[in-house]
Amino acid sequence: MSDSIQRRLGEWNILQLLEETDGELTPGKPIHITIGGGSAIAFWERRRGTEDVDVISAPQLPPELKAAAAKVAQRHNLAPNWLNADAGQVLQPTLPFASKQILSGKRLQAFIPDARFILAMKLFAGRPVDEEDAVLLAKRTGLTTIEDLENLLKDSYPRSAFPSIDFDFLDQVANRSSEEL
Repeated sequence: MSDSIQRRLGEWNILQLLEETDGELTPGKPIHITIGGGSAIAFWERRRGTEDVDVISAPQLPPELKAAAAKVAQRHNLAPNWLNADAGQVLQPTLPFASKQILSGKRLQAFIPDARFILAMKLFAGRPVDEEDAVLLAKRTGLTTIEDLENLLKDSYPRSAFPSIDFDFLDQVANRSSEEL
């Protein structure tokens, strides 16, 4: 078999892969997942793609879900970790969020959080790779000033997390999202 490839997954690819993963699961108790990061953004921004689907609702995938996703990865020549819980190991916002169900399978139930929740995660991470997404989400939520972004983080994370926040990143996101309105 050839090496797996990383391809950009959009909303329809993600839904297809999740449906196929659901089809690989044996009957049993429902599995609920919430996806975040670029995979959630792909549902709002049609041009946005992602290389993987980040499950943020748990620090690790249930073994049977991981096995089902591995079968789908093999069938489509995807990276074995196309569905992963790596982002679920990062400090999550305590911000309550509204979720939207994107899949109601026979066992797999998949949701995405609202844009404010994902924006809080992107701002907290403060990685250069997240800047485009953060600007998009800031404009989508209307949180475009430095004060708005700081308040979102204050509402989302404990005070003890603040030393790890990159306030220069917040400035860049606020400046770009205000300029591009």
